[in-house]
Amino acid sequence: MTEHDTDPAPRLLATGKRTTARRTGDVTLDPRQAPVPRPDLSSATAALDDLATSILRVARALRWTTERDLKDDLAELFAREGYNAERERAIGPAERPDFLLQDGIGVEVKVKGTADQLERQVRRYLAHADINAMLVVTTRARHRSLPADIDGKPVRLVWIASYF
Repeated sequence: MTEHDTDPAPRLLATGKRTTARRTGDVTLDPRQAPVPRPDLSSATAALDDLATSILRVARALRWTTERDLKDDLAELFAREGYNAERERAIGPAERPDFLLQDGIGVEVKVKGTADQLERQVRRYLAHADINAMLVVTTRARHRSLPADIDGKPVRLVWIASYF
């Protein structure tokens, strides 16, 4: 079946009427609606990889004892590297990534918590239209199980062990 073929299965619209929808990629559209544009994530992915590399390059120089210290060090790094980083910007009710950078890159810093808690939090952030990619900076080895892609959006993790 091509993208122009009609899916013979009827669909219920919000109005309760049945319609035959067509398939475009993995998005099913009502034929009366305009196609839903998919964001080009290539620039966000490249910026995410550059950012992760920058953090890894200076990881030994980060001198933190608390999560707040680590966030302060990262804020300095972002400024030095030329990133426009907003701290704790609300993207929804009770949803505030530690940093929001250009290209829709969210940054979350974690020094505690389970891998499952972290993945749920990252999924919630990535569900927002403002977030195209996530970078997690963590001190916990258990967080390394985070997937590299969640719902089609790239995720990178930088694990910085304590160097003290």
